[in-house]
Amino acid sequence: MLEESELKATLDTCIIFPVTACDALLTLAEFGMFQPIWSSSILNELIRTTTDSFQPFEHRGLRKRVEEMNEFFPYAIHDAPSSVVYRWQLALPDPKDGHVVATAIASKSSLIITENLRDFPNHLLTKLGIAAVSFDSFMTTMLTSDPETVHKAFKNMIKKRTNPQISLLEQLLKLENLSPNFNREFRKYLNTLD
Repeated sequence: MLEESELKATLDTCIIFPVTACDALLTLAEFGMFQPIWSSSILNELIRTTTDSFQPFEHRGLRKRVEEMNEFFPYAIHDAPSSVVYRWQLALPDPKDGHVVATAIASKSSLIITENLRDFPNHLLTKLGIAAVSFDSFMTTMLTSDPETVHKAFKNMIKKRTNPQISLLEQLLKLENLSPNFNREFRKYLNTLD
């Protein structure tokens, strides 16, 4: 099922952490809607920031998820040179996000998907042909561009969930806080199918 799209999007740590958001994005990628991009630094930040708050068994699960992501999307890993990371650490409001922009540059991503939009000023990124977008904005754009593929991807995603098994509407509820616009538009689309 894995197809390759020309659209590349670098996933910020904050969007990989929530399992439901990460699953939704990676399922759309599996269906060829975009190429997900991350770096060792992004994944290390994910592991590092969760070390104190997770129980050991939860941490093992997170490490397993990261291994599976790298295995299923081997082309997703793009590590930028440290000089590029350093340059962007000096330019951004939060220097700790320099590695995310550097990853986007190294991979030729046109998007950074993040919930920390204030940390990625578009006036700096547009010069590079990159835009920072929220999860909700990205998902809504994907739905608008190809609702049938998004629907197929979500049906496939819930089919894989067996413990516990959930419905499509239950999956949307899990995403509601992160993607209210996407949820509203997807429900409208689903109502046209009835």
